[in-house]
Amino acid sequence: MELKEAIKTLDKILNNVISRTIPVGQKIGLYYSGGVDSSLVSTYYNFEKITYNENDPKLQEQYKKEFNEKFPDIIKVIGRPIKSFSPFAWWKLGETAKRLGCTTVFSGESADELFGGYVRWLPEQINMQAQKMFPSYKSMFPASRDVNEVGKEAFYGDLQFLMEAERKIAKHHGLNIVFPFDDQEVIDFAWSLPPEFKINGFETKVILRRLLEQRDPNYKHIEKHGLFCSVNSWLGVPEEGYNKTTYLKLQNKILYGKR
Repeated sequence: MELKEAIKTLDKILNNVISRTIPVGQKIGLYYSGGVDSSLVSTYYNFEKITYNENDPKLQEQYKKEFNEKFPDIIKVIGRPIKSFSPFAWWKLGETAKRLGCTTVFSGESADELFGGYVRWLPEQINMQAQKMFPSYKSMFPASRDVNEVGKEAFYGDLQFLMEAERKIAKHHGLNIVFPFDDQEVIDFAWSLPPEFKINGFETKVILRRLLEQRDPNYKHIEKHGLFCSVNSWLGVPEEGYNKTTYLKLQNKILYGKR
């Protein structure tokens, strides 16, 4: 399959998936970051775009206060400890969607796992490509798995729990949440693609980027940041960076009374 043909096929699949999951006569929201995934979904329907602005310094004190007040309720809704720093953002997005009168929200979740969206996957995929380009020097480029293999591990691993947690938070706010990339037709298509349609050189999500450029020629690509919250700063342990030690201790205390 040529990339041009694959783009055309994916466009048709996404259009069908989104069209049949749009409830008639309802206000529909989209969790919108401005990145590739949510921007692509936004081209298929006139969604109410709902954002969470972590980068606004004016909101940091407000977010810190809200996090410390609401996190016990958030983790109880999820029902078990979670390593992701995103639940507070999901909660804020759900609050906003409900306030705007939405009954259903769409999310671009799972596109990264299916279509090679993680920068941390670049080294191994680049090495896999180098092995093919320079077979005489294969031993110089150690790599054992391509982006489809690592993608499946991520997709069928932690992602399933994360999406379930996101569903529970949306339901708490009276919302139905739809993950169009999690449709079985999209999943099957994603695993059928050659790795270079996902990561090629230093470019991630190749096929999604090319499709978005076709559907929205004015789109400007931005660096991927993910749905991050400054949890450790709000907990008073900024030195922990991305470490989850204090974060998980808090969750265990809330859920099980453990210190």
